[in-house]
Amino acid sequence: MEVILIVLPAFIIFSIGYIGQKNIGFDRKSISTAGLYLMYPFLAFRTFYNNEVTLDYLYIVLFCLGLMLILIVIVTLVTRVQKMPRSRSSAFILSSVFMNSGNYGVPIILFAYGENGVKYAIIMMVIQSLLMNTVGLYYAAKGSSHSTHTMKESLLKIIRMPINHAVIFGLSAQLFDWTVPTFIMQAVNLVADATSPTIMHVLGMQLATLSKEVIL
Repeated sequence: MEVILIVLPAFIIFSIGYIGQKNIGFDRKSISTAGLYLMYPFLAFRTFYNNEVTLDYLYIVLFCLGLMLILIVIVTLVTRVQKMPRSRSSAFILSSVFMNSGNYGVPIILFAYGENGVKYAIIMMVIQSLLMNTVGLYYAAKGSSHSTHTMKESLLKIIRMPINHAVIFGLSAQLFDWTVPTFIMQAVNLVADATSPTIMHVLGMQLATLSKEVIL
């Protein structure tokens, strides 16, 4: 029962996005892009600015790396036993190893553990993003004969992601004891607080168009 009460608020928000998409219709790609490039960076900055750097950061990094390596080994063994072609093997690794720890995970952590849990979820989301844009792109390129991605392009993509800039600014401000003016933090807090519900609305919109996309 407790689990249901934790997940239920998230599904209510998903439902609002679903109903809105069905009845009104939105350009969900634009909303999703705005959430990723304009809103998530504020949430990441606040998380790394407000929370003291501890060994917990290192533990999360080691956990993410260890989990990724273990899953890659397991999936690779399974695909070799089943003699899957390279394209299918790479697709299997991408779908099994790299998780959606942000769009759905962060809101659920918020409802389950509050703000203290969210700070760890954000850290994990940033790490997962880095892994997906390096190791993930490697396997995507490996599985596609038409891929033109290079390691240099992958690194440039990571450098251009605003959320990574926000993490650097947040950590720098904390480590060097820079005090962000109150009026700036008020703006940061407003955008950060709106990030999770916006992304959850987008997921509801995606569910509303899922059947159409599958048919197409």
